[in-house]
Amino acid sequence: AVDLPWIAPELRENRGEIEQAERGELPNLITLEAIPVVEQLRAAAAGEETGVSAGGWLAFAAAAACCVVAGWLPMRLALRRLEQLEV
Repeated sequence: AVDLPWIAPELRENRGEIEQAERGELPNLITLEAIPVVEQLRAAAAGEETGVSAGGWLAFAAAAACCVVAGWLPMRLALRRLEQLEV
């Protein structure tokens, strides 16, 4: 076996990553993992620790509000325009 550290698939682009691994100079790979929302909601409803901070819930609520407004506002404006056309 080759004595190299594991090279993440995202770094395998044939751009010198093997040489970097030999020198111990592979860049750090940052990944984001989604937490299943259903499990979070189930734990919150059961009164269990969810591991999500108040700021996390606030960010989720803000994103949900933006989605609602982004869907509702254009439809409301279009409805007003249609009402003006139906004089």
